[in-house]
Amino acid sequence: MSSDSDTGSKAVSSGEAPLGGERPDEAVRRPLAALLRGGVALGLAPIATGLVLCLASGSCGQGALPSLGGLISGVARGDGASLILLGVAVFLALPPLQALAALVSYRRLGNRRFAATSLAVLLVQIIAVTVAWIR
Repeated sequence: MSSDSDTGSKAVSSGEAPLGGERPDEAVRRPLAALLRGGVALGLAPIATGLVLCLASGSCGQGALPSLGGLISGVARGDGASLILLGVAVFLALPPLQALAALVSYRRLGNRRFAATSLAVLLVQIIAVTVAWIR
């Protein structure tokens, strides 16, 4: 068993199960997969509901995108277009949340290299969202 100086953990570098009995790749994959499944379900539900409401009403809103307050009030009113936008917002939030989950998982495993990579990906995503938001 050889030690990897980047990971600080013999179990991570050798592929053996750590003390908890779970393989390191499973310790990272499982929370990411659960987050993806949950996020897809949370995103699809308002999109499907919004589509049904739009089809039932015969229109799905035209015009500029609402502000955050307008989106929240539209969802509270049961506006189909607002529900669709909420689902899209959930889908857009998934990649940063997955980068954060990967960062936490790799940090728990002691894998500093992949934790730093996950942090870099998260920062790029935050910068991209910030730039898009202010434009």
